[in-house]
Amino acid sequence: MLIKRGSSGAVVRQIQERVGALITGVWDTATQRKVLEFQKQNGLHQTAEVNDETFNALFPPKVKPKAKPKAVAPNPAPKKETKKEVDGNK
Repeated sequence: MLIKRGSSGAVVRQIQERVGALITGVWDTATQRKVLEFQKQNGLHQTAEVNDETFNALFPPKVKPKAKPKAVAPNPAPKKETKKEVDGNK
């Protein structure tokens, strides 16, 4: 994927929103400057275009757990003493 000057549409609007540019849906010089600033601040290759690296930094993929968490059994209720046990302790 490569989004650059001349690109337009919903994805450009989302990028503009993330980088703090005026949201027009059209890639312009102001958007390009904001993307370059974002890349610089985040230690990315400074291209002023949104490639896969920049896109993933702007929109991190949701991290899914590798395994489902194990269910934890509730603590068992304390055992009630029977009459025999109570009488036997006398």
